Amino acid sequence: MGKAEHAWRRGFSRRQAIAGLGSFLAASPLLHAQRDPWPLGSHRRFMGFDEIRDVFDFEPLFRANVPLSTYDYSAHGTESEFTLYRNRDAFDWVQLVGGGGVAPAAVDTSTELFGHAMPSPIMLAPTSRQRDLHPDGELGMYRAATTTATTMIVSNASSFPYTRIAEEADGPLWYQRYATRELDPNREALDAGQEAGAQTIVVTIDQQATLYERDLHVRHLGGR
Repeated sequence: MGKAEHAWRRGFSRRQAIAGLGSFLAASPLLHAQRDPWPLGSHRRFMGFDEIRDVFDFEPLFRANVPLSTYDYSAHGTESEFTLYRNRDAFDWVQLVGGGGVAPAAVDTSTELFGHAMPSPIMLAPTSRQRDLHPDGELGMYRAATTTATTMIVSNASSFPYTRIAEEADGPLWYQRYATRELDPNREALDAGQEAGAQTIVVTIDQQATLYERDLHVRHLGGR
């Protein structure tokens, strides 16, 4: 057997070479620096109210003090929640960079949408079943929104009727509607919203989700 054949038989195979490269990359400190294997949320303690800085700090307290069904309804996404995770990752890459040397008084965040002037492009998205979280539900949310002239979009499945919410305060209020195949229910809901003073009708065209894998896991563990 020649030297070339001997080296070929005793050398690394392609599979061994790839496995060795993978082991090297897995142990590389450069790779570990890309993502924390133990993110902050996995070892976070319960913070006091005077320490909370954002909604993610509040989430562990919320989960520990409400029924599991209430937390899951607030936190879950459709099916395997893949889109929910991807959206969260995408927002993590968004960075707000303050402009140096700019006087805060000169900053103008106002905008206009559908002919309505807004102090900022921030609105309250339609969120259903708010009464599960607080007795005032959408009534309290609308009162809070009006203090900053923030537009609130009332959910199609709100805890209170749109007309009742509209009576609670005086501020910008829009109405969401999930379109159905039958025209009459759509027409009746839209007419009622307009009569109650809805400035804009927000039509959601995607179908409401009917499958939540989180619910399946809970039932398998003896949950609801």
